[in-house]
Amino acid sequence: MTRTRTPNSIDNLTRPYLRDGTLATFVANGVRGVTANPTILARAVEGSDAYDAQFAILTAQGFSVSDAY
Repeated sequence: MTRTRTPNSIDNLTRPYLRDGTLATFVANGVRGVTANPTILARAVEGSDAYDAQFAILTAQGFSVSDAY
């Protein structure tokens, strides 16, 4: 933890963090490591519409759901 009590790493990277600047804010506040935990990622994909457009495009192109994931 840094002096501002920001963790040194996060393990719940999501697309919205990339799009809305949350990840940039974390980095500016001292986060130095990012991972994408598969279970957390699966929950994010299932529980958010942030991934729907890309999945629709990929499945329309013939990719299986598993391959699109």
